[in-house]
Amino acid sequence: MMKRAIWILIIAGMCLSLCACSKSEAATKVDNMISEIGEVTLESGAKITAAEEAADELKESEYKQLEQISVLKEARKTYDQLMEEKRIEENKAAIAELESAIDSIGTVTLEQESVISDIRKQYNRANKEVQAGVSNYKMLEQAEEQLSNLKVQNVINLIDQIGQVTLNSEEAINAAKSTYNKLSSDEKTRVTNYDSVEAASQKLQELKMEKRVKNIVRVTKLQVSKPDSAGGVDIFFGFRNMSDKVIKYITFEVVPYNAVGDIVYCDIRDYSNFRGQATGPYAQGQGLTGNHDWYWANAWYNSTIASIQLKGIDIEYMDGTSVSLSGNELNYVIY
Repeated sequence: MMKRAIWILIIAGMCLSLCACSKSEAATKVDNMISEIGEVTLESGAKITAAEEAADELKESEYKQLEQISVLKEARKTYDQLMEEKRIEENKAAIAELESAIDSIGTVTLEQESVISDIRKQYNRANKEVQAGVSNYKMLEQAEEQLSNLKVQNVINLIDQIGQVTLNSEEAINAAKSTYNKLSSDEKTRVTNYDSVEAASQKLQELKMEKRVKNIVRVTKLQVSKPDSAGGVDIFFGFRNMSDKVIKYITFEVVPYNAVGDIVYCDIRDYSNFRGQATGPYAQGQGLTGNHDWYWANAWYNSTIASIQLKGIDIEYMDGTSVSLSGNELNYVIY
């Protein structure tokens, strides 16, 4: 019985020893993952990271069972060193590429704007180490400054080239304004003659308005009679149709002034502005002479009326279309 009890104790001890020394399945899996890393290269990053993450998830007792943990740590060290060497080489290559691009700029012209802009973008995208390593960066800044001066001077020249504004100046004006709008805010402040292109643009619009209005109607007479004994004042309004459409109705609006330039009113009807209408048809070149054979009698009753001013013209054509003239447009109907 004694011998039997001793054997039982021996067997139990052996079992406990075997249980204590056996490696868990999780630890075995991690060791296998480490073994699969093999020779460390720049492509080993994913395997190394996966093994590290798996090792970190082990229980402390399982982590202690790892047989390849030192291999994993050495793999990480080697991989990081390879990555650092790669980073250094890539930085050197990027620096060399930028320096070569800057050196190739040469004499700065307006045609090199896109080239210089691309180099600037390339430099700005580079990391700080690459930027700090570009030995000829000052050349890039100088090229940008020279280009900026050329762009500003080009706009100044384009504006100067507009010269006397005519209806044929639109292309030159638009070219100057378009080129100006492409400048930076700082560059725009250095265009010393920009007021000239604004004035030219305004003058062009006036010329266009003049041409358009003169092709609509011409007012050949705009006068008032002397007040009669009752204070009645007549209007003499003459016009000529300058368009290729036939006028059906033409309505004009005028306002009276006294000798000192004040607006006056009709003493009887108590209005100032008067609207008169003539009925067509009036073909191109036709109209009213505005003489005594056709006028608007007693438009007002006011003995102080000395002159009138045109305020508007409304024209209705036989084809159903219409046009109205007012404001600055009226500057071009009397000539």
